[in-house]
Amino acid sequence: MFNDAPEIVIKGITGHGEPFRPGDWAERLSSVFSVLSESGHLEYSPCLEPIFAGGNHCVAVDRALETVNPQGFALLLQFARDNRLRMRPGRRVRRPETPATGGPP
Repeated sequence: MFNDAPEIVIKGITGHGEPFRPGDWAERLSSVFSVLSESGHLEYSPCLEPIFAGGNHCVAVDRALETVNPQGFALLLQFARDNRLRMRPGRRVRRPETPATGGPP
């Protein structure tokens, strides 16, 4: 699925065109892969980031996760399928790491 893109975006829109609930689902899903930093702050994995795109809450999944954590990658795709969430290719270039997403995958 979307093998030519380094990123997959899981959109917060169901197959019926309805917004997925709860409204903070993207942050909750992303927090599953987060870690505590040395300073004690929760940091998202660099492979998973909640984003807001096209007026919708989404999760950007870096395809590197498929290699680093195949079970986690499969879990994310299954979550999207189970909840009938739309998916699309993401950016063609990798997102830059930021302090908020600089933790391990």
